[in-house]
Amino acid sequence: MENLKYFEVELSNNNNIDRSSYGDDSNFTICIKAKRDPKNFKEVEEFCCEDMKIYDLKYVVSITEIPENEAYSNYNMDNIVKIFK
Repeated sequence: MENLKYFEVELSNNNNIDRSSYGDDSNFTICIKAKRDPKNFKEVEEFCCEDMKIYDLKYVVSITEIPENEAYSNYNMDNIVKIFK
């Protein structure tokens, strides 16, 4: 069994200086499975580029590690095949 981490990733079209845009109705949150912690937002933007295109969003504004049970409770994790490495 792989030792995976789970990250809640907030996507947005608002890229203000502190990378936080809570309250923006255009934000969308997804969850990713990962083998390691992301180094920066750009790395996650590259990994999530297909999702960002689908939802017409330009930036990753928040990355938060969450427990596995929370990931499976709040997201459809069965559809995730790509793992951030």
